[in-house]
Amino acid sequence: MGDNRSFVFNNNDFSTLLNKPEIREIIINNLEVTSDDLNVINRHGKIEIINFNFCNIVDDNISFVAPLNQLILAYTTVDLNAINGLYSLKELEIVNDEEDEVEIDINELLKFKNLETLRIYNSKVINAKELNSFQNLKELYLDGSIVDEKDLASILGDNISISHNEEYLFN
Repeated sequence: MGDNRSFVFNNNDFSTLLNKPEIREIIINNLEVTSDDLNVINRHGKIEIINFNFCNIVDDNISFVAPLNQLILAYTTVDLNAINGLYSLKELEIVNDEEDEVEIDINELLKFKNLETLRIYNSKVINAKELNSFQNLKELYLDGSIVDEKDLASILGDNISISHNEEYLFN
């Protein structure tokens, strides 16, 4: 978005968000995010895009009630199993440092049933065969990721655009 509907947080004063009903996108940089912080975001109720950059989300039950369409987790520590309530999510992007060798289990993402775009960068992707469970998936980006399936195109069919530039596939 990048306009007056977007707001950047470099500190945990999320209460300022409540005075800005026009905000639809928030960018959170280099913070430890707690359940109290997430509750403030939920009280706003109109956030469509959240971009966590270099954050640590410290909660074992992360719930979103906002009509979130896009979630970006860039170099962010979070338990994907703990994220709930994102039934309207259409785009999920996960970016990791390739040296961290973070493992992403597709089974942990199946609850996001309405995903149209999935981006997983610089990760080890396991249970990739489950990607065919996403009925609405149109775009899949796995650049820099190691995937446990050699032939994603045959698993996913022709209706999904796939970008995957990693040569090595582990079994």
